[in-house]
Amino acid sequence: MNQFNPEFFILLEDKEMEMLVSSKDRDKFQPDLKAFLYAVHNLKGLRNLELDCGLEEWNPPDFTENEKGEILDNKGNLRGYRQIIPLPARPGEAQMGLSYDWFWSEFSYFLHCKKVWAYKNNTEFVVISSDKINIEDEWNLFWDKISSKNALKQSLDIFLNNKTLFKSQAKPWDSKDIPVISEDMAAYLIYYYEHGKSRKMHFKQTSIPKAVADLESLIKDNQYEKIKLINHNTIDSVQGGDFNLGSKNIRCAACGEIIPKKEGLKRLAVFFKDSDERPQSASDKDKLSRFCKRCIATVFLCPVKLTPETLTVRFKMPDEFSLSGRTIETELKKFVAQSLDVHAGSFISLHINESIDRKPLNQVLGAYHYSLWKMAVTFMPELFAQNFGVEVYPGEERFTLPRWALWFVSSLASWDNVFQYNCYGKKDFRPHFSQFLRLVSRKKIFQAFYVLISGNLINNFYAQTWKINALQEIWSGFEKILKEDDMPIPDYPKIAGFAGLLLPLAERVQSSQKQENERKRAVSKLLEEVDRPIQYAYTAARETGSPDFIFCQRPKNRYFYEKALEILKFAGEDIEQLQKEAKEKAEELAEKDPKNFQWMKDAEQKIFICPDQIARVTSALVCEGKNPPYENEADWRSFAYQVKLALWSMFPGHLGSKE
Repeated sequence: MNQFNPEFFILLEDKEMEMLVSSKDRDKFQPDLKAFLYAVHNLKGLRNLELDCGLEEWNPPDFTENEKGEILDNKGNLRGYRQIIPLPARPGEAQMGLSYDWFWSEFSYFLHCKKVWAYKNNTEFVVISSDKINIEDEWNLFWDKISSKNALKQSLDIFLNNKTLFKSQAKPWDSKDIPVISEDMAAYLIYYYEHGKSRKMHFKQTSIPKAVADLESLIKDNQYEKIKLINHNTIDSVQGGDFNLGSKNIRCAACGEIIPKKEGLKRLAVFFKDSDERPQSASDKDKLSRFCKRCIATVFLCPVKLTPETLTVRFKMPDEFSLSGRTIETELKKFVAQSLDVHAGSFISLHINESIDRKPLNQVLGAYHYSLWKMAVTFMPELFAQNFGVEVYPGEERFTLPRWALWFVSSLASWDNVFQYNCYGKKDFRPHFSQFLRLVSRKKIFQAFYVLISGNLINNFYAQTWKINALQEIWSGFEKILKEDDMPIPDYPKIAGFAGLLLPLAERVQSSQKQENERKRAVSKLLEEVDRPIQYAYTAARETGSPDFIFCQRPKNRYFYEKALEILKFAGEDIEQLQKEAKEKAEELAEKDPKNFQWMKDAEQKIFICPDQIARVTSALVCEGKNPPYENEADWRSFAYQVKLALWSMFPGHLGSKE
């Protein structure tokens, strides 16, 4: 089979696409094939992709391209065209850079809806179509679309109605400040200046009549700006070079393109925090930054604005081709509520409306930890189970949040409602919750959960409810997420496994005591010996008078049981033999005393744990074999501490307040 370039999917005939989707080779083209079908709304292809594949191989056509950009198949038939738009440099400023990303993503989608494939690489915007299209016409239609009345209501209207100014009121925008692209855009601005919800807060009222008159003259004369399509052959496509531009040209301060000096536009101060400083002398007047019309129009029309009042999130696929295929927006629609403030393609903006003593919560927790919490309580964990990268823009900062941390906090937020208001609204909970977020970001998962229990954020009687079973599902699901992210917390399964190995001993010690305060004392004393596992085992044997301990798999301990088997296997134990011996012993005990031991016989999965097995596992972790994982004493103590805290998650009733 020849190598087929996925960007040519758009050139396949219907029959060829059907054969590909039903062939046994289709998985070789994933995730690009599914992304393409989503992008062009090929519902039949998506349905067939869910069915079992066929037995036949797919023999793709062999496409070649000539110097005219024409794409021919191996029979010489003209199949399509490739056209190139050179990309301007991506602006370095956060708001302009984000607007740049949004614009080219939306333009791709606009063309996809017309059965034209388009995608952005580092230097070019590539358009592939079966019929020759006029790119300039499509470019102009796209600008008309994003400057339409409906688009402005979903972007600029929301921004203006929720924006608080940084410094002072702004001058109302007219044709001297922004490129007015369409009648809808002019009419919208006139309406907002006269009737807008926040017009008096944002704009100088004395300047509004002049701006309205300017916009009305544009409508009367039907004179609107056209944003020029970028062209290889014009001087404004020159990106680099240190040469004299002359007195009539300047560089756009955002993308670096060369523009006539008289066409340069000032920064829209209402959109940016770091607005231009006032020049210190008249000779410096011309040194203020100027921008090209395309950059200003893109920022103006982009629905996603970076302000102190918003938390902007961008979901990214690891594969740029899949990103252009609109897979992200399709997936987001399954999880994102329509009540969210702005949802534009792969971008989402959330309003920051929480505060403590009139101080915004993001300033109290810090931008990183606030973003982690806000995302987790806004979206369901199923969203973070998708293979997305998550970039966050709290104001004009920018960082990436790890998917595993978002999934974990979101899962706990779905598990217990304390994550909504109480975590920061109640003064006693606040320091514990801040510590929880810090520990999660440091990958101390079980320690973070321990802080929630000991700080009373989570009711410590959850072990007596369905929540203990659901918690095991969270521990299990978390490992799956970690594996998909190349295991950023490599100790996690071993911590759970060793905790599972020690768990039946602690449960037996607890049940051997009749009084509640004695149970707490006995369990607390035993767990302090986790870093000395052999002593732990003999202490449990002495307290209970039993040399071995039954460990039955139940919903409340399922994950710990599975990991305990894995760590026993790591130490060289024969798991099947252990389970066989446990079954025989349980049957023997149940036959002698069915009243007390029938439950043991009925358990489908069970093993017996004895001090010798704990000693063998400890040796495997610390000193036996090649490069044991915790040979260093400091590493062992750190590991054992996390194991102890993992065990405490199974005995929350002995932690925190009883109130």
